[in-house]
Amino acid sequence: MTDQNFWDSFDEGMQEESGGGGSGGIIGKGEVNAGFKVYVSGFGQDETFFSTASVSKEDRVTAKAKAQAFLDSHAIVDKDPKYGVEIKLFRESSFVRGEPVTWNKDRHFNKDGWTSACEKIIVPALKEAAIMPPFSGWMRVSFRPDPYNQGKLDDYLKQTGKTEKELDNFEKSANGMTDEDMEGNPRLPLVAFVVEQYENEAAAMEAVKNAATSFDAGEVGQLPTVPQGLTEAEWNGLKMGMKPMFADKTNEEIAATFGVNVEYVKRVRNENA
Repeated sequence: MTDQNFWDSFDEGMQEESGGGGSGGIIGKGEVNAGFKVYVSGFGQDETFFSTASVSKEDRVTAKAKAQAFLDSHAIVDKDPKYGVEIKLFRESSFVRGEPVTWNKDRHFNKDGWTSACEKIIVPALKEAAIMPPFSGWMRVSFRPDPYNQGKLDDYLKQTGKTEKELDNFEKSANGMTDEDMEGNPRLPLVAFVVEQYENEAAAMEAVKNAATSFDAGEVGQLPTVPQGLTEAEWNGLKMGMKPMFADKTNEEIAATFGVNVEYVKRVRNENA
């Protein structure tokens, strides 16, 4: 199936199923799949996502039936399977800033296809990276603020004339900052997306080595304008995600969240002072 035919089929599936019309981030081995997600608690991620063998209507029907059978078998009547994309990274072969991750299990990033995050970030990024689900291999995953939540926050700031630093936690949570950091402070939810794929493990390990070198670089004046491995658009997206965190997070904490040299965070903070 050609790239265009694949994404035409995916988009067609989204219409039917929704009822309407470098160095930053994580480098690792994983999978990208289209399929049906059921959002229920008490079950593992691998138990609640039902991938399609392709995006053909026949395979969608089969995967959706499996998802519905799961719900029926557990007498769950208030949930429906949601069609979308899952990005999965394996714990034992993922790296951040050149170091192995410290997760206790694999990471799964799911987004329903009807969301603006999927439409505006995830799917365009997969097309750019020439990845067609089902995909298995080495890739770099980065993060960007959810466009829906970012827009909601921006609208509120425009309406009130306030800055992000002037918002209390209730205002933040009610206006887009629906996620929380490790300390329970509101923040914009981040969307995982694939930046690039690597031809093989050797190429990925070279990128991991470069990531460590980039993160350990020297003074801010010696750093490139954009972190190695990121496009200008990707970097601008990360900077947008950093801004709400400046009020209560250290430069080091923000750098760890986004997988960039701390000197870049200092630069962005100074630009927004």
